[in-house]
Amino acid sequence: MKKQIIITSLVAVLIASMVSFGQATMISINLDTEFSGATPPAGTAPWLTATFDDAGTPGSVMLTMSTANLTGTEFVSTWSFNLNPALNPVSLNFAYSSGEMFSSLTQGVNCCKADGDGFFDISFNFNNGAFTSGETSVFNITGIPTLTALDFDFLSLGSGNSPDGLKTAAHVQSIGVDGNDSGWITGETTVVPEPGTVFLLGAGLVGLGLYGRKRFRK
Repeated sequence: MKKQIIITSLVAVLIASMVSFGQATMISINLDTEFSGATPPAGTAPWLTATFDDAGTPGSVMLTMSTANLTGTEFVSTWSFNLNPALNPVSLNFAYSSGEMFSSLTQGVNCCKADGDGFFDISFNFNNGAFTSGETSVFNITGIPTLTALDFDFLSLGSGNSPDGLKTAAHVQSIGVDGNDSGWITGETTVVPEPGTVFLLGAGLVGLGLYGRKRFRK
């Protein structure tokens, strides 16, 4: 009976871990591709990174935008994202947390066109020269009770040079020796497991493994 209880407990931990693992709470988009046919930033790609993290709690998502790999006077003037088509981007609220504050924010279904192209639902606009190399911009997004990080992992309405759509688009300016060049960049999404989920999954597997070895020795 005792052995059965131990097995049941370990299996329960493993199942709970696997369920959590299938519901990743963080996505990261590394912008490493210039898609408009213009000039890419001079530094090492990815030039920008956007991370959406709901910490496992629907209704609140932390967005962190980073310009870690821009160089010199390069700066972001516009950065756009998509939202799950089943949700209304106008319902979203953006609360400033830290870093560079946007100068304006545009929200609406396919409201915002990027050069190169694509139509996005959310567009952050920054003052020229404000959001430059090595900075971050952090906001807490609320307004929709079911909102999770995965709701931002959708393609834009495609057009022009990007008929299949893009996950994000950012306009980087002041590129080149004289700072007269600019380019539109994008990237793909990486789903990042929540650290606690990985720990639970590992604990469940290790527990079952140890129990199996112990039983085999007997």
